[in-house]
Amino acid sequence: MMRKHSLPKSLSVVCLLVLGAGCEQLPGKPAPRVPAPTLDTAAGFTAFYADRCAGCHGVDGTHGPARPLRDGAYLASIPEVSLLAILRDGESGTRMPGFGGAAITGVSDDALRAFIAGMKTAWMPKTAEPSAVPWLQASITGDVALGEKLFADHCASCHTNTSNIQDPFYLRLVSDQHLRTSIVFGRSDLGMPGAAGPFQASDGAKVNAVLSANDVDALVAFLAKHRTLPLVAAKTKGTSR
Repeated sequence: MMRKHSLPKSLSVVCLLVLGAGCEQLPGKPAPRVPAPTLDTAAGFTAFYADRCAGCHGVDGTHGPARPLRDGAYLASIPEVSLLAILRDGESGTRMPGFGGAAITGVSDDALRAFIAGMKTAWMPKTAEPSAVPWLQASITGDVALGEKLFADHCASCHTNTSNIQDPFYLRLVSDQHLRTSIVFGRSDLGMPGAAGPFQASDGAKVNAVLSANDVDALVAFLAKHRTLPLVAAKTKGTSR
C-alpha cells in the first residue's frame, strides 16, 4: 500500500499567502489609483495652475503673454467675487476661458475659491496693499488729448515706434480692461511701472509722478482710439478684467 504524503499545515499556509500576494501582481491589473490632490492644498494649487493657467500667465505666474498673476497689489485689489467670476465664466472679448460650469472638466465654485486662496497664499505677501486707483474699467470715456500727452510724457520712452503699443493689430487682442489693468498695476516682471510710478522720460530721466484714476481713463481712451478693428476673441460670459 502506498503511503499518502501531505504537506505540513504551516507550509500550506505559507503557500496560500504567497499565491495571494502574487495575485496582486497579475498582468493587466491596474495599479491602485492615487487620488489627485485637492485645490485646497499647495500641491493641488500647483497642479491646477500648471495644467490650466501656466501657458498664458507664465510657469511661475510671471513672464507669460497674459497678465502676470504673481503680483501682490493685483491680488490684493481684485475682490474674490470678481476673481471667481473670471475663473468660472472667462472674460468677455478676450481669450480667457472659463473653467466652471457643467462641462465634464468643469470645476465647482468651492474648488475655484480654494484655488484663489492658494494663489494668494503663494503669491500675495501679507504686506501687499491694494491700488489707490480703481482697477475696474468704467463705461465713461476718458480725455483722449490728455491721454496722448500722458503717453508722450510717461510711456513713449519704452513704447517707441519699434515696440508700438498703438498697433491696431495688437489692440485687437486686448480689451480696454486689459489696458487699464496693465496701466494700473504695471508689469513688474518686464520692468513696467504701474500707476504709482516712477516713470522714465524720453531722455531717460526718472519721473516721480503718480497717475490718477482720471489719468488712467485718459490713457485707455487714447490707446483704444487706435483700435481700428474689432477685438478678435469671441465673447464669453463673465466679468471682464
